[in-house]
Amino acid sequence: MFEANGWCLVHGIVDSLWVTAIDDEEQTPLEELAAAITDRVGIQLEYGAAFE
Repeated sequence: MFEANGWCLVHGIVDSLWVTAIDDEEQTPLEELAAAITDRVGIQLEYGAAFE
C-alpha cells in the first residue's frame, strides 16, 4: 500500500516503519495512508514524525 501511494518502505522494526517519498510520484499524506492501512489490516498505525 505504501508503494501504491508514492512511498517506499525503507525499514521496519517492532513498532516503527520508516518510509521515504518515491521520486516523481504523488504521495498520499501519511496520516491518510496510515488510517487506510489501519482500516484494511486492523492494526493501528499512526503517523509519528518527519525526519529530514
